[in-house]
Amino acid sequence: MPSVEALAAHVYSKPLSKGEIAAFAIETAKLAEDGDAVACELYRHGAGLLGEQIAAVIHRTGLQGAFPVGLIGSAFKAGAVFVEPLTRAVHKLAPEVRVSVVEIAPVGGSLLLAMRACGCEGALAATELGRLVDEALAPESSAAA
Repeated sequence: MPSVEALAAHVYSKPLSKGEIAAFAIETAKLAEDGDAVACELYRHGAGLLGEQIAAVIHRTGLQGAFPVGLIGSAFKAGAVFVEPLTRAVHKLAPEVRVSVVEIAPVGGSLLLAMRACGCEGALAATELGRLVDEALAPESSAAA
């Protein structure tokens, strides 16, 4: 966009698709990686807010000690600019937590939990589950090919 005003007009002129919104995030991440102060602050602020939500879950569930916190979703593709401040925010309440980005579609986590509940936890390697999830989520046109 040539100006902030043009950007605002575009954003409010019609509902944006998920892809259009994601494009803004990709550009913001690039700017943050290049050291843009405003972009970096957007990610720090967002990471802080998400860290507070994770902390609330930890507090309400009574989790203690070392346990994993998996970050699932495209927001974490921004990389260190988002993940590092988020990890710091989580470590304020739970310093032993292992925070990591999970490379699987969000539905994959649900499937893993279902497998664990059924006693099938070791039946499929995570990479195989990831492949199955990817196939299940593929558009019908590619599934028919």
